[in-house]
Order: sequence, then C-alpha cells, then structure tokens
Amino acid sequence: MTLKELKSGIVTLIKSEFPKITIYSMAVVENYKRPSFFMQLKPNIMEPANYNSRQNQATLYIDYFQKVIDEGDMLDVIERLRDLFGLSITIGSRAIDVTGFNYDFIGTDRNIPEISIDLEWFDRIDHPVTEPLMETMALNEELEEE
Repeated sequence: MTLKELKSGIVTLIKSEFPKITIYSMAVVENYKRPSFFMQLKPNIMEPANYNSRQNQATLYIDYFQKVIDEGDMLDVIERLRDLFGLSITIGSRAIDVTGFNYDFIGTDRNIPEISIDLEWFDRIDHPVTEPLMETMALNEELEEE
C-alpha cells in the first residue's frame, strides 16, 4: 500500500463520518471553508523488517477548524474520531493497526484541536525474477539395497 492510497482511504473514512466537514491538505493556507479538517500524514518508520516485508509506521495529524469556537463540539469531534479509528481501520483489503490516539490544542490562543493518530502496517517487498525459468530437469536415482 502506498502512502497516497493510505491517505485517500483515510479521507474516504473520515468523510463517511463527517460528510459536512471539508478536508484539506496542509498545503492550503487561505480561502478555506469552516468547519474543516486539515490533514497531514507523516511517516515515522519505513524500513525492511526482513527480506520480504517492510515495516511502516506513520502519524496522521488532523487539525479541526471550527466555524465558531466551541469546546463541547471540539471534544465531541475528538471522541467521534477516536471511535471511528478504534483499534484498526480497513483500507481496501488491508487492515491498518491504530497504535496510538492523542490530541492537543494548537494556535495562538490554543483553541484549535490537533489530533494525532499513530498507524502501523507491513508491506510485501516484491523481488523481480531476472533468472530464466528452468526448461528441463534430469534426475538420477540410485537405490541402496539393505
């Protein structure tokens, strides 16, 4: 699974729970609607676990910009996101483990909730076959008598 596929699946998941909230990437800095989520996926570990698989860990950051500052709404959205992600999420046919869920408040007035969700999954490393296929095989068998 690529990071692009993962983020696209996460956007679809969040839109299913919050259809009226617009989702932006962190690249958008002006002319955005409220309420909105700003999302960023940051890889933490992307290294081989062995010859055939790669371990991946990433943190998803979601900043929630409200139309009007309302602490009750903030806490409700945080709890709904926590329930939505649970212990794992399914993207396509893949299960992605949720290994952590935290939040903090950011911004000048510390009134913008930022949720961080730690994700972990393994990918298969494909190794291209460059050797020609065997066409014939000769087998010699000798039986020993007792």
